[in-house]
Amino acid sequence: MRRLAGIDESRNLLAPGSQIDIRRFGAELISGAEAMGAADGSALVPADYAIAPGDELQITLWGSVDADVRATVDRSGRISLPRVGSFMVAGTRYADLPDVVSRRVGQVFKNFQLSVGLGQLRSVRVYVTGFAKRPGAHNVASLSTIVNVLMRSGGPSSAGSYRKIELRRGGQTVATFDLYDLLLKGDKAADRIVQAEDVIHIGPVGPQVGLIGSVNKPAIFELKPRETAQDVLAMAGGFTAVADRTRLALESPAERDGERIKQLRWPEESSRALESGDVLRAFSQWTHGSPRSCRTSVCASKVKWCAPVSTCCRLTARSPMRCAPPAV
Repeated sequence: MRRLAGIDESRNLLAPGSQIDIRRFGAELISGAEAMGAADGSALVPADYAIAPGDELQITLWGSVDADVRATVDRSGRISLPRVGSFMVAGTRYADLPDVVSRRVGQVFKNFQLSVGLGQLRSVRVYVTGFAKRPGAHNVASLSTIVNVLMRSGGPSSAGSYRKIELRRGGQTVATFDLYDLLLKGDKAADRIVQAEDVIHIGPVGPQVGLIGSVNKPAIFELKPRETAQDVLAMAGGFTAVADRTRLALESPAERDGERIKQLRWPEESSRALESGDVLRAFSQWTHGSPRSCRTSVCASKVKWCAPVSTCCRLTARSPMRCAPPAV
């Protein structure tokens, strides 16, 4: 559990004496995920996978010749087959590998068929830099992706971004990965396979806001430019079934001159821009002091009568939902 930097999520928005701890959105994916950092050895090998020294090839021949051979690519990039000799395979795309092997075997044998697969994969060394829990060099399987390496390194630290993760190769950024695409949409399109000496750089965390109360996934969310309160609510899975869908409360520590707590009319003000440190609160329809259940005719100035609970709600900036029995 962690608290939003500089903000106590329970302050003002909750009843006195109560507290709430909310986690950073996506933290459950990373927590304790080191065991998930290894690539699945049974995963489908992509067609553009490049053969390199250390890969093991499984070659089966039948017809005029029967053979079942396991050959490891040596440091010169070659493999050796009995009665065929050695030949170069390093740099060959996996999809082109059967043709390369067939042409070389065909110089010696006729009327045969073959299949070529990959056995044990080589390991590659990649570097994780920036705001990672365990930065440094990591040895991973050659089919590992950005997500696999992130898991192995412990993921972004508390100061690291979930939304700006760069894959750098040869001094250039070849891909930018947003973990929220995976978490919210199941989209791994930008999850590239890493290569030897790649660098995965985790940038500093962006603006963070909290959303608590009657939403499906209360959490601390990291924002990209131009994302609004509506986007944050969507990240949280929307309102719960019993939520008051007409308003949200916004506490903004950056508000110095006016009231720090404001009511946002929903959905009229759903496009409101947010600042780092803001906390949104969604209320339940059954919360004491819901505006739809209050009237002012029987209470003093700035106090509303809450019919369901027979109390007067003092509408102050510090405690908009605090209720007390009406004065007699």
